[in-house]
Amino acid sequence: MGKEIPKLTDNWKVVTLSLIVATIFWFFNALSKNYDAHVEYPLEFQFQKDSLVIVDPLPEYLQLEVAGGGWDLLRRTTWIGAEPIVIKLDNPTEVKLYPKNNLRRIVSEQLKDINVKYILTDSVFINIEPRVSRKVIVQIDSSSIKLRDNYRVTSKINLSQDTIEITGPVSYIKQLKSPITLPLTSSEISRDFDDEIEIPLNNEDIMTSVPSIISVDFSVEEFKNITLAIPLEKQNFDSLQNIYLLDSTVNVSYWIAQSKVDQVSANDFSILADKSLIEEKDSTLSLLLLYAPEDALEVMLEKTKVKVSYAER
Repeated sequence: MGKEIPKLTDNWKVVTLSLIVATIFWFFNALSKNYDAHVEYPLEFQFQKDSLVIVDPLPEYLQLEVAGGGWDLLRRTTWIGAEPIVIKLDNPTEVKLYPKNNLRRIVSEQLKDINVKYILTDSVFINIEPRVSRKVIVQIDSSSIKLRDNYRVTSKINLSQDTIEITGPVSYIKQLKSPITLPLTSSEISRDFDDEIEIPLNNEDIMTSVPSIISVDFSVEEFKNITLAIPLEKQNFDSLQNIYLLDSTVNVSYWIAQSKVDQVSANDFSILADKSLIEEKDSTLSLLLLYAPEDALEVMLEKTKVKVSYAER
């Protein structure tokens, strides 16, 4: 019998095994040499975090130019052994900057098994402040309430809580103004309002509000524009003087809630025409609105003067 021909799969197994062995040999050989490398090394700050706020995010890495053996660099720059460089802050609210000279000393002390040639990070900036709280008053911006045409707010604007406590960095809290005016984003409101509003904060990552949400409610009603003819009430007119008014009534327009339209009539208004207010130069008399019902809003006289006529003597 002839020799058995090797299968194609057997040849591939040999090739693959050879590649693996060669790769391992090359890898270990490469790690035995010295290298220069630009690395992004993890950085950690240690300080008492109670009652403090990190206002600006602290840097998480330092850019370094290092030299060393392949094994040392691999161990220091991978998850296997890259313990972060630690900067201890004894007075974190007072320290604002770590210059490059200080960084070099810290890095050299903690990375003794590799040569740190350059620190590429220029400086490390630190912005940590005491955490404080302050109570402020909140109110609704009535001008932001968007109602459907001819609808109006007919009650007090009620808040579930008119005082809140805001906590954050001392510089932010000092800038808070009290009261805080909250806008309503709802539009075309045509029914009684009852909803929740979130307290807006400049930076939610470092500031909190208690409560963070408040309830708002108020009543809304449709209003109608009404026009009535109101009889003029004459005063100080003497029939013997032959002076009389050319108009006996004046139209009055006003706005009133739909539910109260039938509760108001012409008898609830009083417009006075006092003879002593006659202006001789143009023969007019100024009218005075003495009273109008409380429920009538934006009361307007169609005209504020009427003509007078003098009979022949």
